[in-house]
Amino acid sequence: MWKKCGTSVNAMALELYDESGSKFAALSDDSRPLGFYSPFDGFWLHIVDLDPSSVTTGGWLEDTSLVEKYNISEEDYAKRTDSFRKFKEKRVSQNPAASEVKFGDYPERDPFEEDEI
Repeated sequence: MWKKCGTSVNAMALELYDESGSKFAALSDDSRPLGFYSPFDGFWLHIVDLDPSSVTTGGWLEDTSLVEKYNISEEDYAKRTDSFRKFKEKRVSQNPAASEVKFGDYPERDPFEEDEI
């Protein structure tokens, strides 16, 4: 399991939860196999990372507000030659009608119409 969650086995606490999300058992005895705890279909394991220096400490893998986002100024973005804005401008210059097409302008059609088959 350490390959999946990224923390050492010694720093894990395993918990077994039932289908309803209630804690069924704490798997604290490392000498016992999983079958000892009698899990049923639909049960799931929860790994608690106990390593204080782990990347998961403090929610770093779940709370994206803790991650610094990349920001670019409007001037710097306008200078770039490989941006989506430049790509779009190029496409519109090649086909001016492309700028008039909006999402949802295409009529709904049945994909199984006889002429389409």
